[in-house]
Amino acid sequence: EIVSIYGETCETNPYSDHPTIIFPFLRNLFLEKMNFDIIPAKRIYITRKQSESQHNGILKRSILNEKDLYDKLSKYGFEYIQLENYNTHDKIKLFMESEIIISPHSSALTLLLAANKNTKIIEILNKGELGFPNNHYQNIARDLGLNYNRFSDISEDIYGNFNLDCYKFEEYLLNFL
Repeated sequence: EIVSIYGETCETNPYSDHPTIIFPFLRNLFLEKMNFDIIPAKRIYITRKQSESQHNGILKRSILNEKDLYDKLSKYGFEYIQLENYNTHDKIKLFMESEIIISPHSSALTLLLAANKNTKIIEILNKGELGFPNNHYQNIARDLGLNYNRFSDISEDIYGNFNLDCYKFEEYLLNFL
């Protein structure tokens, strides 16, 4: 089951490797094959602006006033990243070089497996889509010893979309800069 590799069901599935073993194993499997000159100083915001292309034409887990958010983030040196425009090698390098990663709940956060140990992660999520478990990226970060944080002061529609109070988020972000 796919969800189990994210850690959501690993802890209760007796036929699965334990996430404290499997996540570091997967991390090392990828990283030992990569040769990068890494300077961990990037600040990135990962957009889901084209999420409907992955969900049968339905926009999911997107920040509807994303431009307002990015205007705030750009003051602090954040890059606007659309991961669909990167190959796998460059995605891994990007996560390894990132000092701070901000993203709404997204499968892109699976790349936390490649984040450096000092990376700060801010996932923007309250409850997400109805009936969908939402702790897998938190679990990956926990099992890798990463600094994971969740901003949940939002109200989502049934698809997890929302408008973000950019001033509240900026106040929250200042705790990590």
